Amino acid sequence: MGLNVIYTGIFFDLTEGRTEELLVKAGAKDMPQKFIERRPHVTLRFRPGADSEHVATLLKHEGERVVVSVVGVTESSGDDRKVAAFSVKLPDLDRFGLTCDNKIPHITVACAEGVSPVEANNASFTPLPSPFTLEGRLGYLGHNT
Repeated sequence: MGLNVIYTGIFFDLTEGRTEELLVKAGAKDMPQKFIERRPHVTLRFRPGADSEHVATLLKHEGERVVVSVVGVTESSGDDRKVAAFSVKLPDLDRFGLTCDNKIPHITVACAEGVSPVEANNASFTPLPSPFTLEGRLGYLGHNT
């Protein structure tokens, strides 16, 4: 039996009220036919090898708290909007010996119907006038094989 890791990340356990607040801040409350990300997270690495140093390091720290600075929001709005996301800074990650592979680390909060959350990797972000922090936990999405 082995571990099949789809992605590693920082996962946020948000209340429904906090999720709604984030949708409003992201301008996604009125996105037509939106899909709301029910397990918001910052992806650190997609499809890492189960035997990789990255996964070994993450497993040593799985469940530990990480503070994330939310500093930007996707630029587009209205009917043409494909994705609503926040750009983040990860100053707390160094202490775990982990890095994020994304050029712009982000949290996807909603997508238009038929749009994959991975589209946030191509989004442009505008700085937030009032950055804020969220607290998440290190973990992974995957299963034993």
